[in-house]
Amino acid sequence: MRYDLTFDLQDESGRHAQWERMLISTRSASGISHTQPVPFVHRLGANGALTFTVSVEMHGKSEPDWHGRVVCTTTGADNDGRPLRASFGASVTP
Repeated sequence: MRYDLTFDLQDESGRHAQWERMLISTRSASGISHTQPVPFVHRLGANGALTFTVSVEMHGKSEPDWHGRVVCTTTGADNDGRPLRASFGASVTP
């Protein structure tokens, strides 16, 4: 089962962000889990917003395999080189 999830990431700290990577983790109601790192090269200004879509597949052959949670964790740095991390997620069901 494939899900297209659209997220809106907004900065409220007043810092610029240069995102570099995203770790996408899925866990189904039946217990199947999968984690995959992907490049995520995006820049977010201090007063800006970033909207993006992530396509995720829940593997399996039955209904409980397609219900679950998707968590995305981005890593990067601000303009001063301080590390940044943001996590967000969504529950999914067919």
